[in-house]
Amino acid sequence: MNAELNGIITDIFPVESYGNFEKRVTWVKETDVQYPNHYAIEFHQNDVNILDSYKAGDIVKCKIDVRGRAYKTKDGKA
Repeated sequence: MNAELNGIITDIFPVESYGNFEKRVTWVKETDVQYPNHYAIEFHQNDVNILDSYKAGDIVKCKIDVRGRAYKTKDGKA
């Protein structure tokens, strides 16, 4: 599912390494709506460099991919 978020960058966290290959930066953003929400947006691998040109307080528009996985127990039930 694709979504678009408009808002203000509130925090940009340092790059973290998980294992040998995966790197992640978490970006928390406040939406520009009547009742604001905060969202954590993750950038992986080469995309972490996108955040180098942004800082807290910048107004942005983001198009994101929303992904999820079904949770199953050991007996295969959801």
